[in-house]
Amino acid sequence: MGIRSNKVWLHTIIVFLAGSIATALVPLTVPILGPISKEFGIAGANLGWIVSFPTLICALGALAFGVVVDLTGDVRLLLAGIALVILGDAGVCLAPELWLLFAARLFQGLGYVCISVAGPAFIQRTTTGETRRAAMAFWAAHTPVGFAAAVFIGAQLVAAGLSWRFSFVGHALAALVVGLTLFALRHARSRTDMRRSAGTWRVLSTLPPYVVGLGALAAGMLQVSVMTMLPSILASRYGFSGPQSALTILVAMLANWCGSMVIVGTRVRKSPAMALPVTAVVAAVFGYNIVTGLTGALPATLACIMIFTATIGAANSLVWSLIPAAVPAPEAAGATAGLVTQCSFIGVLIGPPTFFAIRHENPMLIVLPFALLTILLLVPLIAEARSRVTCEPSRVA
Repeated sequence: MGIRSNKVWLHTIIVFLAGSIATALVPLTVPILGPISKEFGIAGANLGWIVSFPTLICALGALAFGVVVDLTGDVRLLLAGIALVILGDAGVCLAPELWLLFAARLFQGLGYVCISVAGPAFIQRTTTGETRRAAMAFWAAHTPVGFAAAVFIGAQLVAAGLSWRFSFVGHALAALVVGLTLFALRHARSRTDMRRSAGTWRVLSTLPPYVVGLGALAAGMLQVSVMTMLPSILASRYGFSGPQSALTILVAMLANWCGSMVIVGTRVRKSPAMALPVTAVVAAVFGYNIVTGLTGALPATLACIMIFTATIGAANSLVWSLIPAAVPAPEAAGATAGLVTQCSFIGVLIGPPTFFAIRHENPMLIVLPFALLTILLLVPLIAEARSRVTCEPSRVA
């Protein structure tokens, strides 16, 4: 039993690494926004779209891609996603004009959606019960790993005097290595015959999947937006260089991952009614302090960054751990995860452009998205409450 459990978690870690490769596509441009802006003449308020553009397809089609998973299989789609990511990296490296850069980023998004939909589908197919809930919370923690690696390595390459395009060369090589490990998943044992697209209409016509989706949207939007702005904030206020900002983000993402692991590995996951409001409010307050500069001194700002990333990581994992509570019927587990995934990517897509625009055009209004996102982070508790009231009929065994 122990060997079987270890094998399940080994497979989950491999899928987690594939998710990290996909997530890295978004922050990969963060340390190189300056060189890209100079080369293509992009205005500051529009830089957020360079960051978030690969998530466009995910934001529009993650739920619909459940049909693709059913037709191809989750492992095949993971492999296809890695291949598309590598081809997209090559396109970005060779793009001579801005529209071609955006086209290549959009192509990367095809790989992004394949991995982001097939990853949770694989986890739900190969796990059950509390292991599934823990594995889904662990899956949510792939964001800080991908974010930290992309920003840190990209900053080092720029500091070494290399072209910004080499960041995508390095990402393609990392994707190739992770892609090879995916072949180990081909004979993973299925714990359920669940189809990813089954129960889609049931999901779309019930409330709980939407409230968990709104929480995922808020968590993704808040986390990615603040971390995307962090290098420019540290540079303008404290004169940080690219590598210094990247090192700060690396440590911050470690704190983010630790916050996620608290949810994965402790009983806190079983008390979302208490844990989610605390983590959501604390993350919003300290994120607001980071963006507005209320903390003043550098040590206080660094402390705010660590607290923000740890608490938003915990809040994000709590939201994803509530997916089983939002499933309206056992056969709809895959479609529920698809809807939550799509909502998360809507947040990632609109977050950086929204925050960049407000910060550049009307900084006084920055409090509004923080307040709204805090409220949205709490609405998944509706799904948990409904699940308890009805004796948890929506949980998947």
